[in-house]
Amino acid sequence: RQPSSGTAFTLTDWMSLKAMHAMHAQYLGVANGEWGSVVMVNGLNSREALAKLTHASTSVSGVQMIDRSGEISGLLKHYRSKMTAFLVVGYVLVGFALFYRYKKQAWRAMLPTIVAALASLSASAWLGEPVQLFTVLAHFLILGTGVDYGIFLLEHHTDPSAWLAVCLGAAST
Repeated sequence: RQPSSGTAFTLTDWMSLKAMHAMHAQYLGVANGEWGSVVMVNGLNSREALAKLTHASTSVSGVQMIDRSGEISGLLKHYRSKMTAFLVVGYVLVGFALFYRYKKQAWRAMLPTIVAALASLSASAWLGEPVQLFTVLAHFLILGTGVDYGIFLLEHHTDPSAWLAVCLGAAST
């Protein structure tokens, strides 16, 4: 609808234009006599730019900066640090359990796990990949399967077919 001449062009008139239908999701409406809208910002390629924008938004009344990706990233970082601590505790507890069972031979049961974990971290570092939450979670699997392989090899140390089966299983894993 076209506003008649002599009348003010209002936000309602603007929102009713066909070209503005894509913008409706950014318009929050009126609450307590104040207009609200969402402005999506793309293309911030550095932390400095985000920090400048956040600082600038605090100087304008009624403007609130919401950084969803930053919040999610912070949450994943928190979980990564907690899970890393649990992983270290897991290694220590497994080491004690293996020492209780195998005494001086316990290192042999832990060796496949330690080699696999170091190989995984080395490959990630060589490729330039950071350690993320999912990397740490994968290391729980490495701990579990590696210790299983090590125990199996200690229990069947004289059986060459067991060595072949474990080595093929470890290589495919």
